[in-house]
Amino acid sequence: MPAESRPGTAQDRHPHGLLAGGLKALGEIFPGFERDLTEAGAVSVGVAQDIRYELMMENSGPACLCCVGLDDLEFLPAGDALLSRRVKAKSTRCAVVVRFSRSRRRYERQGLLVEPLVLADVQHDLEVQRRE
Repeated sequence: MPAESRPGTAQDRHPHGLLAGGLKALGEIFPGFERDLTEAGAVSVGVAQDIRYELMMENSGPACLCCVGLDDLEFLPAGDALLSRRVKAKSTRCAVVVRFSRSRRRYERQGLLVEPLVLADVQHDLEVQRRE
């Protein structure tokens, strides 16, 4: 992949994957294909273990966090209501993370995406407050 982004290729900086079946098929057509990928810097990953999917739903469908400008935010899991409220109040950008529950047939809140510096500041403030 070139170091510079090419005009007109919106996804050229996104990670790309090749499933095992596709790799096998391409290896049959192009002998040494897997070796060439490895030499070019490709890495093998376990999809379920190594990849975390982060999508944002928009009117047109899902979009990745990078596409909507939220890739610099940090995940704050649900569970500490005080921390969540204070971080959300101080963050200029925040997103609610939900997961669809098939058994309950509804979306359930998993946590928030918040600004890392704001999260660190609020956590520090709460630690100081709890010590007093």
